[in-house]
Amino acid sequence: MTDWVALALSGTISFSILSIMEKVLLNRWFSNSKSFCVVIGGVQVFIGLLISLVVPLSLDNYWESYLFAIISGFTSGLMLCIIFYSLKTLDISRVYSLLSSYPIFAAILASLILNEKLEFLDWISIIFVVMGAGIATGTGNINQTKLNYRNLILCMLVILASGFYGSGEVAYKYALNMNNYSGNALFWNLFVLRTLSTGFFLILLSVIWEPVKVIQDLKISLNNISSKVLVIISQVIIAPISIFLQVSALSAGPVSLVTVLMASRPLFILGLSSLLSLPRVGILSESLGKKMILLKLFAILMILTGVIFITAKENF
Repeated sequence: MTDWVALALSGTISFSILSIMEKVLLNRWFSNSKSFCVVIGGVQVFIGLLISLVVPLSLDNYWESYLFAIISGFTSGLMLCIIFYSLKTLDISRVYSLLSSYPIFAAILASLILNEKLEFLDWISIIFVVMGAGIATGTGNINQTKLNYRNLILCMLVILASGFYGSGEVAYKYALNMNNYSGNALFWNLFVLRTLSTGFFLILLSVIWEPVKVIQDLKISLNNISSKVLVIISQVIIAPISIFLQVSALSAGPVSLVTVLMASRPLFILGLSSLLSLPRVGILSESLGKKMILLKLFAILMILTGVIFITAKENF
């Protein structure tokens, strides 16, 4: 196994574990997803400020790039708010299956904003992803044969979140490509601005409506030593490691193939969440029926096929 393949798979597994830990935190200790968003936002701000101490923000004339980095952070904040809200109710495997359709939104937006041309294979990819998303949306939750109205709305919100995710990626790419400057300073400045804006918007979007209730729930949720430890392990240790592995894989290998491996995260999440939902384990309560797992697996494979086509078409 080549180094970049090992790095990409390690990053994918690491992100899958991070997603599972976030689901456990939301289910067991946070009664309100808004308070969880505040915690994640706080960690993002801390990381951004920490990096800015090492690489201070430059005041060079790159304001337009900075603006698009901030816009990317805003859309990431919106995406995370929706994802954490949906995870309170929906199976984690379904949420991340739907979210993994974001490269399609990125491709469509890139064709409109960055003048990247959509070819025939791209449209085939879009059809695969749409069909997979439809299957993932239509399968019922645990102990349900049909999807109820509220869960259907949540699925639509997750698809909207994937649109925010895709648009954020395009905005960030636009910020990086805007100037004929490839220095590390600009790269880290944009990374810091995106991280800080993601954190600030997560906090703002969470406390703007019910600040007192969110703060009260935050105190209760973090009053348990187990929740504090899990937050630290997941957000301060595993999250940075996951990002490092992903960036290292992108630096060492072909971007298109690395992206394909990263897009397999829903498969790992499905396996891990099913294992943790076994009666003897009981950490999660995902649907374990044979028909349900097969439907989820088929939906994930449909979406993954579309992502493979659209991100690795130059290798076909």
